[in-house]
Amino acid sequence: MADKKVSPGSKNQLAHGWEKLTWDDLRAWAGSRDLEKGRSYTRRVSQLQITADGELLAWVTGTQRYVTTARLTEKRTPVSECSCPLQRDGCKHGVAVVIAYLEMLNQKKSVPIASADDKRWSVLLRQVETSDDEFDEDEGNEDDGAEFAAGDFDDDEVFEDDRYSAHPRRHPQKPATRKRLRPEKSGADLRDFLKSKPTNELIELLLDCAKRDPDFQAVLQEQQALSSGKVAKLVQAARREIDRATADPMWGDSWDDNCSSPDFGGVKRRLQSLLDAGYADEVVELGRDLLACGLEQVGEAQDEGETGEGLSDSLDVVFQALMKSSLPPHQKLLFTFEALMRDDYGVIDQVDFLIDHDWSRQDWSLVAAELGNQLQMIPISEAPDWTRSYVRDQLSNWLILALEKAGRTEEILPLCESEARTNGSYERLVKMLMDTNHWDDAERWAREGLANIPSGLRGIVHNLKKTLRDIAAQRQDWPRVAAFVADEFFEQPDVESFEQLVLAAQRAQCRDQVETAARRFLETGERPVAREDLSRNLPSGRPIRKATVTRSKTKSIGHKSKVPASNPAEQTLPSWPLPNLDLPEPRADSPRRSVAHASSQHHLRVLLDLALKAKQPEEILHWFDKWEMQKSGYGGWHNNDISDRVATAIASTHPERSLDLWNKLIDAEIAATSPAHYEVAAGYLRKSRDLLESLKRATEWQAYLARLRETHRRKRRLIEILDGLSGGSIVSE
Repeated sequence: MADKKVSPGSKNQLAHGWEKLTWDDLRAWAGSRDLEKGRSYTRRVSQLQITADGELLAWVTGTQRYVTTARLTEKRTPVSECSCPLQRDGCKHGVAVVIAYLEMLNQKKSVPIASADDKRWSVLLRQVETSDDEFDEDEGNEDDGAEFAAGDFDDDEVFEDDRYSAHPRRHPQKPATRKRLRPEKSGADLRDFLKSKPTNELIELLLDCAKRDPDFQAVLQEQQALSSGKVAKLVQAARREIDRATADPMWGDSWDDNCSSPDFGGVKRRLQSLLDAGYADEVVELGRDLLACGLEQVGEAQDEGETGEGLSDSLDVVFQALMKSSLPPHQKLLFTFEALMRDDYGVIDQVDFLIDHDWSRQDWSLVAAELGNQLQMIPISEAPDWTRSYVRDQLSNWLILALEKAGRTEEILPLCESEARTNGSYERLVKMLMDTNHWDDAERWAREGLANIPSGLRGIVHNLKKTLRDIAAQRQDWPRVAAFVADEFFEQPDVESFEQLVLAAQRAQCRDQVETAARRFLETGERPVAREDLSRNLPSGRPIRKATVTRSKTKSIGHKSKVPASNPAEQTLPSWPLPNLDLPEPRADSPRRSVAHASSQHHLRVLLDLALKAKQPEEILHWFDKWEMQKSGYGGWHNNDISDRVATAIASTHPERSLDLWNKLIDAEIAATSPAHYEVAAGYLRKSRDLLESLKRATEWQAYLARLRETHRRKRRLIEILDGLSGGSIVSE
């Protein structure tokens, strides 16, 4: 019997509200990305039907064939459900169904009515199990050029799997479901079944399984070798398996993201068989080879961690065997530490049980003695050798743990002091002193570290300065704390460091002076100088230049601020209330920037960001204009995001300027001639439209849109986007 159909022009169907949707409605629902993908997927929609209450039901073909539904809420916004791996509202398949239906309305095509017992409703309730290669949001394996039309699939297709309940809105009563055995019950039944088999039948069954499954056959052969006492043969086989697995290269295909990772399944199985049979020592010896070859292989792999995961599973067996092996306790610990120090990729992660075991102090003392000997064998070089330094740090960290576990804590501090001077490990020493409330010693060692650490190690220099700041805070020396915050701000000025400086200066009761000087630094690049430095040279030996001590006559720096005359007689000393930190300069390991270059760096972008955050339109425009001139002077084009933020911030007070900025951005994006750029331009166009309509200038907006259509009439995708911005519904009147 033929399906009933509803004419798109019928009063009942139009009452559903689909015909009122605009492109902006769809974009707000699904987002620009899925809207564009959904447009290209409309030809993949088949067997589209509609229920009496206006819900759409269809097939959408992608990597697989998915069931997709879409309906309108009481607020007339779309929602969709889909059996694709994403299983989320507004996916590209849901968008495709809605657009396909709206196209049918435009073409005055009839739409079949969906029956309540359509099997597709039940598909939506499946618990979809997908592998990693099936779950791809972009579904790159799909052929976007394929055409799919209604009728490609059998209307009467019957789903063989009845385990899933029907759609809740269609079928309140669940259909009969197929019972599935729970694993434990299934295992018990199999055990009873196997016990009931005569021996000869059981043998034949096992042999038949071995013929069908090579892995199962290998397991039987391993058990046969173990029962015959041929352990050496099995060890040899395990070593060959390690060689094979670690020799397999990881290959990948950049076009479809397919890759093949080494298979460590056979390695793990053979190691586990040996361990279960009581040959833990043999597993540990095999583990040494596996560590050496496997870690090297992980380092060369170009995958997403699959090689490391496979190796990690096999190494778990090795460390279980290590715990059961005949090695002395201290050798077990040394084996573990050596493995961890060789693992630069985080492959080994299941050894806490071994380290945290209740070993004796004597055991730990033997470990400490061996680690100490290894540390002494590493030569000390005057020239920087970061690889050697990293190895020393790792080794000394394990040595510290061993000394602590052995109860020899009095040896830890001298070791840390020695390593600080020989290996530059000042951070560890300073932290240890602070944790034990030795503040004066911590400060002394932090200052020594600043003098000895190369200036190129900016992270260590920063952390040592932060340590000194924390010490000042512990002593409640707030002016000195603010001075450290200021030092960080001058090194890396941004909105966050500026705000932190203002807060620190407020606690030091000198906010206004510090904020004024900080703003002037952002505008001119001139760093203020502490008062005690004005009568002598800077710590580096440089004399203070006159430009450094210039002070603004205004309290805050804004777009109306005026720089004092450059006449030296009119220059006054800066009002900088924070003390000089008097820190040692880090050891130079590369040419330093010249003072002239440093003082010429203006930070107008930070001033612009501050004005944007404070929502000050006049200040925003002032600093934006200055910043834009500076960028053009360097030959660069202003950042689109900044221009958009500025245009949005000043729209209510300077609408013409906002429109001008958005028009420039629109022209630049359209000139790129790609759908992705057209979508970005659409965002700016919407903002222009909303602003013009709020100003009662809708006619001007329509004229601008018409000019764009005429100028770019050959750009089909752009014209589609412009049509969607007209504000009218997708369905023609």
